[in-house]
Amino acid sequence: VFVLLFFTVLTLLMTWPLITQLGSVYAGNNEDLWTFQWDNWWTRYALQHGDDMLFTPVQFYPVGVSLAAHSLSFYNSLLWIPLAALVGDIAAYNITVLLTFILSGYTMYKLVEYLLGSEIREQGTVNQGSGLIPTSRSLILALVAGIIFAFAPYHFSQSLGHVSLASVQWFPLLALFVLKATRETNRRNILWIGLTTLLITATR
Repeated sequence: VFVLLFFTVLTLLMTWPLITQLGSVYAGNNEDLWTFQWDNWWTRYALQHGDDMLFTPVQFYPVGVSLAAHSLSFYNSLLWIPLAALVGDIAAYNITVLLTFILSGYTMYKLVEYLLGSEIREQGTVNQGSGLIPTSRSLILALVAGIIFAFAPYHFSQSLGHVSLASVQWFPLLALFVLKATRETNRRNILWIGLTTLLITATR
């Protein structure tokens, strides 16, 4: 909870003043930003009317066109739909963008925490003789890694108009579960690999 709160606060500061204009201004300045607004609208429309999401008759009318090679981001659109019902279309889109930063920081934190070989505890340190490092230091290192990954120039540039490419939050989780699957006997890691792969596929 502390880590998620940390990256939430840091995201709001790093993207300021977006939070003060959440429902009135879109995050971004790229012309492709509008493509993703259409994508969200079309995904919602298709689901409401039982249409094929991968084919639209409203472009190249009256023939229509396949969207199989189009940059639909199903994960972001399916997240946007219920959010839009609650807070409006603009705010919902901005929240999906903000979540890419929050979750990217958190998932990279979890990956580095695992690589350091220690779990963050509220009190105490682990035995240095075991090759692990103090939990306070591992906390700092994992947080720094999350900050670097979440607020990398690439991430900021893509967040200005390509929410699908900005959704890098699942890659650290995929790496984490691949590592766990090679080091542990818990078969749930295989399921998590499948789920994170599905999320990555559905995002892009």
